[in-house]
Amino acid sequence: MKRPVVIASLTVLSTVLFGCTQTHRPVRPEVTMPDRFSTGSTTAMKSDPRLHAWWRGFEDPVIDRLMRQGMRENLSIEQARQRLDIVRLKGILASSGYLPQLQATTSASRTSETANGNTQLATSSGAGAAFSWTLDIFGGGRAALREAHENSAAAMADVELVRLAFLTDLTATYVDLRYNEEAIGISRRNLASFQQTLKLTQDMRETGIASNLDVAQAQALVDDARAKIPPIERDRQQAINHLATLLGTTNSEIEKLVGGKSGQPKLALEAESGFPADLLRYRPDIRREERLLAAAAARIDIARSRLYPALSLSGSIDFARLIASGVSGNALSWAFGPSVLAPVFDGGRLRGEVDIQKAETKVQYLRWKDTVFRAVEEVENALAALNRGKAEASAHRRKVTSFTVARDLARESYVGGTGLILDVLEAERLLGEAKLDLARSLRENALAGIRLQVALGSGAAVEIDGVSASPAHPAPSPVQNRAG
Repeated sequence: MKRPVVIASLTVLSTVLFGCTQTHRPVRPEVTMPDRFSTGSTTAMKSDPRLHAWWRGFEDPVIDRLMRQGMRENLSIEQARQRLDIVRLKGILASSGYLPQLQATTSASRTSETANGNTQLATSSGAGAAFSWTLDIFGGGRAALREAHENSAAAMADVELVRLAFLTDLTATYVDLRYNEEAIGISRRNLASFQQTLKLTQDMRETGIASNLDVAQAQALVDDARAKIPPIERDRQQAINHLATLLGTTNSEIEKLVGGKSGQPKLALEAESGFPADLLRYRPDIRREERLLAAAAARIDIARSRLYPALSLSGSIDFARLIASGVSGNALSWAFGPSVLAPVFDGGRLRGEVDIQKAETKVQYLRWKDTVFRAVEEVENALAALNRGKAEASAHRRKVTSFTVARDLARESYVGGTGLILDVLEAERLLGEAKLDLARSLRENALAGIRLQVALGSGAAVEIDGVSASPAHPAPSPVQNRAG
């Protein structure tokens, strides 16, 4: 059979097989979500929350300094960026196998032969080129490109997810640091008050008004207050250590950054919660799982394409020049033609690979759906904690005021000889606990505000000094939302 007839036959065969195949298109993922959150705003997001530097709502310049340095120095964020580069490079490698390949070779040599006392020198050189191209008839190459694109998008979302984790860790640790400092101050003031009561009781014992039991009880309260301070100081130092790790610096540098008086952080900014469906666009973990789902579906097409023959074109050109003993000659050769590699018997391996990819895609779909439900739960929990926390803090403030009045009245009665030392000690103990409860409540409110911002995906695309790390508008999502 002549060469043109062979080429034409192979082309017709491949076209017929291509017509018999269908490129797999997965069903667009769907999820049933509520119309709105039980509490929160009643309108959709007006702007992209990923570009919102919400931590500036603390109005604390120390947080701003820590954030700017952390965005530059945090090792987890840098690792995520490096992983993104690796995924992109892997995408280039995956798609290169379906592109035309051309290789060129050159060579040169000089030889010497001696026979019967005569020496002959010969010089040779050559050049050639080889060409190959695997034709993407059954969509394997296009599927590989889609997989690479989706994996790259998933890696970009992972960078945002790591950045959100960093924002949470840094701000929460800073809130803990300031709470510990406030708790240390309250505990020391309580200790000073208890020592004052102890001194008063000792003086009254000298006059016969108080007993040794009264002094012992006052001393026990002083010792208890003194014992509570070291654990809080330990927690403060651990917060300093963790900030140093997050920023990639030393403890002493962190001490300089956070030095000076500063109250407990309060996030004055009201969060724009939007609708649950907004999470599908702005939560980086949901978008990452969605992209991984699309990549898994692309792998089904890759596995399916291997069920059919692979058609490739290859050719070579070899040009050699031979110079020996002053005599030269030329030689030129070339070859070109198609080849087909078709699976015949593989024991069901290729079909099994398709089934495995389908099963893995189903698992990834369930993982994506679970991520969506968990995201809604996190926002609902953060909204509930934030709304109830404000009422709790107000109640603690009133409690501190009430116990302050009770403590003062108990002390006046005791000094006047009409009260008991136990009443004074109990009033002081309750007042000290009320102040610590208020500090803890303010801490929990700040943490609830942080959790809400992070649950909404807020700040995920903000880098150094508010520069966006991602497009202002996310890529179109194949996700369908069915409101419940």
